[in-house]
Amino acid sequence: ITNADGDDTTIIVDTSIGAAHFVRPPAAIVAPILDIHNGDGSSFTSITSKNDPAATTPLPSGPLGRPTVYGSIHVENGSPLPPGVVVAPPTAGSTPTGLATTVDIVVVNNADVLGDLDVDNFDGYSEVIVVDSNIGTDTKDSGAGGYGGPLSVDNGDGFDVFELNRSEVQYGVFIDNGGAGGGTWGSNSLVADSEIGKRVASGPAFSFIGDDGDDVFNISDAGGSGTSPTMIYAGGLSLSLLDGDDDVSIT
Repeated sequence: ITNADGDDTTIIVDTSIGAAHFVRPPAAIVAPILDIHNGDGSSFTSITSKNDPAATTPLPSGPLGRPTVYGSIHVENGSPLPPGVVVAPPTAGSTPTGLATTVDIVVVNNADVLGDLDVDNFDGYSEVIVVDSNIGTDTKDSGAGGYGGPLSVDNGDGFDVFELNRSEVQYGVFIDNGGAGGGTWGSNSLVADSEIGKRVASGPAFSFIGDDGDDVFNISDAGGSGTSPTMIYAGGLSLSLLDGDDDVSIT
């Protein structure tokens, strides 16, 4: 899917993609199964299911109960349009104010992605939200075999929001919000009731790089019935928060 400049909305509901292309080993699948390129301006990309996750098969072993992308997803979002060209952006959750130009939103809710999830956001506000989903794996078995890749987000200048809630990412999470020289925008990240990095062979299971603004990073484990504990496996957590008034909470 390729969209020119302007506001773009892509919504995929209760739909599986790419079953005929799914093979092992992973090297046999070169291109993303779902490849979305949005030009400059605001964008909203959503892959979701209306099903109750407690009543569905979590991964494709037998009949599918919810949307599955049989391979990788790549989403690329452009930069803000010049003042006077931009129209009101779509909304998903709380969007910061101050540079009311562009917001790029990517949501994966109650879906399975058997390859990696790669999101590239150019300048502007961004939100990447993953809830009740399995990213980058076709098996929950921690033994040999399996297919998958990481969840990677690269952001340009702008305030960035990331949420990973009640989900599993066996091949790790890698977030880069600009690093040193990436501006003083800041970010807000939440990881709750999720498992990360069970299959990461080397390096950190979760790598986060902020910018020179105020970065807020929270990891929580609500516990209770129907939730998995937050687990970051071998390789651990790497945080690079740089300048700014940063806040890290692990509860």
